Amino acid sequence: MTRLKPKQKETLPFKLLAMISHDIKIPLDNFAAYLADLPMSKPLQTEGGEIVEGLTSYVNSCRSLMDNVLFWARLHLNGYGIISQPALLRLQTDLIILSLKHQALSKRLNISNKIPEMPQVKINLSVFEFVLRNLLNNSIKFTPASGHIKIRSRIGRDSITVSVSDSGPGISADKLESIFSSRKAISSSVNGSGIGLILCNDLLNICGGRIWSESTEGKGATFHFSIPAEY
Repeated sequence: MTRLKPKQKETLPFKLLAMISHDIKIPLDNFAAYLADLPMSKPLQTEGGEIVEGLTSYVNSCRSLMDNVLFWARLHLNGYGIISQPALLRLQTDLIILSLKHQALSKRLNISNKIPEMPQVKINLSVFEFVLRNLLNNSIKFTPASGHIKIRSRIGRDSITVSVSDSGPGISADKLESIFSSRKAISSSVNGSGIGLILCNDLLNICGGRIWSESTEGKGATFHFSIPAEY
């Protein structure tokens, strides 16, 4: 009988988690693509359209949760190395918006990328993409149909701050205070969104950044995150 080495014992749960998450995510991605094409291939009655819309929302929430779990497992397997690389932030933001195109179109949402054209910035691109994708996904999820989402940026001396604002229902003051608290965020999360915010907070803390939010209930919410940058 082959015995696992201590290091193998440590990484085995994360390898299994990564494999399971990946295997679950593939059929979810295929199902999401099928749902997106369904109204185009066959016009649906009102009731059928509502069912497809509900299924699409649920499937996309599951996909987002699997993305977060897969990223977290790979992070533990590969270590928490903080690797910075040059990036064009407006272009990277456009690519993230494009990856969420079907979810936004299904609700007729307008997503505006207000990040200006600028030279390459050296940042931890993996963390930037992970956080921005999570924040955009949450905004799409909670913003009513025909609403709008805006992405802005502000340059600091040694960091860059990105803000995601939406026209959703907003967040109550009591939830706003604890939205990044592990226990409270998980217990009050909707379709896994709380877990994503916890990971965003942890990742930004590790690389020297931070995340915070502001909202007036009934008037939308804005999430900000700052990440170290070299210009």
